[in-house]
Formats: sequence, C-alpha cells, structure tokens
Amino acid sequence: MNKIEVLTAKMLALPPIQGDQTGWWTGIRNSIRQRFDAGIHANTEYQVNIFLQWREIVSTMVFGAPECVNIELDFIKDWYAYASAVLEDEVGQPQLRHREIGSSPNLVHAAYAIRVWENTTGRKITDLHSIVEIGGGYGAMAKVIRRAGYTGKYVIYDFPELSLLQEYYLSECGIKDVECAVNLPEIETSHELMIGLWSLSEMHEPDQTRFLGRLKAEHHLFAYNDADWEEFDSRAALLTFPHTKVPSTYNGSYYLAN
Repeated sequence: MNKIEVLTAKMLALPPIQGDQTGWWTGIRNSIRQRFDAGIHANTEYQVNIFLQWREIVSTMVFGAPECVNIELDFIKDWYAYASAVLEDEVGQPQLRHREIGSSPNLVHAAYAIRVWENTTGRKITDLHSIVEIGGGYGAMAKVIRRAGYTGKYVIYDFPELSLLQEYYLSECGIKDVECAVNLPEIETSHELMIGLWSLSEMHEPDQTRFLGRLKAEHHLFAYNDADWEEFDSRAALLTFPHTKVPSTYNGSYYLAN
C-alpha cells in the first residue's frame, strides 16, 4: 500500500469516539474521519492531497488574517532560522501563501510564536533537548522547529485523527524523529519546554487538570483567547504558571511565555 492507503486504513480502523458526542471537537474529529469514508468522499487520494484545504483544518488550524500575518512576518525576518524554517511544502496543498518568500501564514505564525518565546526567555529553541506540544494541529509547529535546527526529543500529543495526519504530513515533508502520541500515560512526564497554543485553553476542566497535573516543564509557551471555553474559564490554570504575558497580533489573544 502507498502512504495514503496506509493512512486511510489506520483512520478507518480507529475505535468509536468516546464521551460527549455533542462537543465541538468531537464534531471536527468525526468530520475528519468521514473524509476517508469512500461512501461519502469517493476519491480518498484526492482528498488527502488537498487536506490543508478541508474546512475542518482551515477552520481550526489555518491562520490567515492578512493584517496579523504581515506584522508577524516583519517580526521574524531577522530570525536566525528564517530562511529555512518557514519554507513551505506542497504537501496538503496549503491554500494561503506568501509567494514572495515561499511560505504560508501558518508557518509564519508558528515561527512568530517561537520568536516570542525566545525574546521573552533569552534562550534559543535549538538549545533545548526536550519539547512536548499539546495539540499540534497537522504538524506545522514541529516542522518549523525541526527546520530551525532543533535536534532534541519532540513529542506531540493530540487526538488520534490528528496524530495520524501529523505522522503523514511530517513524513511527506521529510521531517523525522517526531513522536505523535495519543496515550498520555505513555509520554515522559518531564520536558524542558511545553507548548500549548490554543489547545490547553480549549479543554474542559477535567482534561486540562489531567494534562497539567502529569506533564511538567521548565519552560512554557501557551496561547489562549481571553474568553471562556464552553462556559469554563480555561485561562485561570495557565495563568498560575510563571509567565510573561505577551499580546498576540490577533485581538483578544495572548501568549504566556517563560
């Protein structure tokens, strides 16, 4: 089987989603699964080849506000890894691009977050030895950090559907040595940096408590919207960590870096 056939087989073999069937992310996960159902979408290979244009991905993981991206682009142009880290690939056919630099808003956005952390802490991401990312999207941040020159351990924890997409995407982009995990108890508990960009802040209290109670890190890079998540103040626990609060380029959102 080719890589898309392997991905499809793994996606269709996932067990039913447990828990609340009305949750927002449950709907997204089910919709991603349906992309691999030949009875709903006949040409699976075509679907996967353009997966960065799926509404499920665009609505949750694609950053595209032009006025924000231009600010972020200016901020990262003097970054030591700028030339290599934000170079975009054709994998998934990303729809929005900065053609003049061969990049996309998503990669610029990821690089911007890294620069925020580096400027706040005075450290370089490439000097670290262990990173855990909670909610890694389709793998954009991991790709940017690897291409920036980071060679240490990198673990992404995410939903099974997204973990499979991350494995496929990173492999197709030539990115190696990224562990895509779906079982929290199997992840090492101690890391140098924990990244949670609009992920820990989109969890209900029991899940957020479970993650923050198990995973420990010397440094953190969080991001959140300054609003409750489905009637839960998901910001409160994040704000208890030592941090410098940095406004993002998007109104009402903040980074917490230390």
